[in-house]
Amino acid sequence: MVKWKLDRNHAVSALEYTMLLVIILSALLVAQKYIVRAMAGRWKEVGDSFGVGRQYDPKKTIECVWSEEQNTWYGAGCFKDMFNSAYSSCRTACYSKFKLLGICGGASGCNRNSSCCDSECSQACTSTVISMCTTVNGIPCNE
Repeated sequence: MVKWKLDRNHAVSALEYTMLLVIILSALLVAQKYIVRAMAGRWKEVGDSFGVGRQYDPKKTIECVWSEEQNTWYGAGCFKDMFNSAYSSCRTACYSKFKLLGICGGASGCNRNSSCCDSECSQACTSTVISMCTTVNGIPCNE
């Protein structure tokens, strides 16, 4: 008789623990949206701290790229747009200048070597476009 009573108490305890687990899981399931929002808010707060108070704004935030040759920062989008529009006129001016000089590259000693002209004009025009893109919409890339 005593043994049956002990088994019954264990069964009731197991049922109570199961019900407690179901209640806790149900509460977490109901509060899931709030928990996720709280975690996302904390994640954003930590991410904004890396921006030193500046937040990402798709209309104002610019992507800057470092140029080893120029030793400066420049706007990637600006470079792409300016390179497509200004590069052909820059190369034409570069070739005209070298044609007037009679040699390609002046003191570099290319002596009418067209691949040397291509290389020098490409470097000169890329440098020109990069220098035009160090600020984008009045925002300097080095800040």
